[in-house]
Amino acid sequence: MNVKCKIKNVKLLAAIIFASFLIFHFAFYVAVPVAQAAGFEYDLGLRQEDIIFSPPPSQLVEGQEARIYATVHNFGQHDTIASVSLFHGPKLIGESQPVSVRARGFADEVFIDFKVPGGAFNILARLQNILPADNNAANDEAVTPLIAPKTDADHDRIPDEGDNCVSVSNAGQQDADGDGEGDLCDLDDDNDGLSDMDEEARGTNPLNPDTDGDGLSDEKDPRPLAPDVSPLAAKSNAEIKGISAEVIEQTSNAESAAKQQGSDMRGEKDSPLGLSDTFAQDLPAVEDDAPAAPGQVESAVDNTAAERVKFRIPPSALPKLWIIAAISALFAGTFSFLALRMKTPRE
Repeated sequence: MNVKCKIKNVKLLAAIIFASFLIFHFAFYVAVPVAQAAGFEYDLGLRQEDIIFSPPPSQLVEGQEARIYATVHNFGQHDTIASVSLFHGPKLIGESQPVSVRARGFADEVFIDFKVPGGAFNILARLQNILPADNNAANDEAVTPLIAPKTDADHDRIPDEGDNCVSVSNAGQQDADGDGEGDLCDLDDDNDGLSDMDEEARGTNPLNPDTDGDGLSDEKDPRPLAPDVSPLAAKSNAEIKGISAEVIEQTSNAESAAKQQGSDMRGEKDSPLGLSDTFAQDLPAVEDDAPAAPGQVESAVDNTAAERVKFRIPPSALPKLWIIAAISALFAGTFSFLALRMKTPRE
């Protein structure tokens, strides 16, 4: 029985609390405004929450353009007109804006653009020139809380906390090397070890660490404006050197053999066909820095990496080599035939 009584008492207490809550809210939100309205025939007013910013106060940056809105309510019994003035300290922001508010109608809203000042500030909204005269001056003014905009030392509308150049205006926030320091305040924009001033003097690109694109950074490249030979190309040149040396040796042996065969057949220095002198003239073994013609084989013999030697095999020498080989084969065949005839016994 005692338990049931206690439960009833708890429920009764809860009901009383809930009823009190409803009565309080009804009195605060309904009875009081009605009483106020009944007490003033002409009453325009605004509140602190009726002043708002775009962008919001938490996103304001000193020096940027922002907009202030002010909403005016008519708490009286008759239609009323007035003007709204916004102040930053004693200074009027822009011009006063007219409002006309219907009794028991919708509120009227005005706005003014302004430049966010440096340092903490607040805004005062004031109703002026109210017609008919206002009966309640207590709600003719409202002040915003203190607002602290984000700092912007270089006035580029980028807050210092997110600006990659705090002391230099750079709204674009360009950062070529991605090191977090903007190009306008970075002494080495491409992070290649050379300052932008040095690169300007050398003629290289301060935004490209490898101006000539040869794989060497501008700082380590002895010729930063001319692509150097890559390791792959150097390997190919080495292979060409080996092949060219072999061709030179073969050509020299062929020339010696041709001269020897010409002397054996005629006992003279020159053959009847005049191959020796012509062949020697057409085979300059070595030329210094001579340009290579189409079809010529080039070789680089480079002890100091600065001197090059080139050679060529003239196409005119090839038919003469074939003639020498044919004559040699003919004489060899003839001698072999005669030797066999001498060794064969006659019947």
